[in-house]
Amino acid sequence: LYILKLILKIIRIRYIIYTS
Repeated sequence: LYILKLILKIIRIRYIIYTS
């Protein structure tokens, strides 16, 4: 599923921004 991979990528980016 491409959508699931996209969501996972977005969550990862958001997590990095939040932990920055």
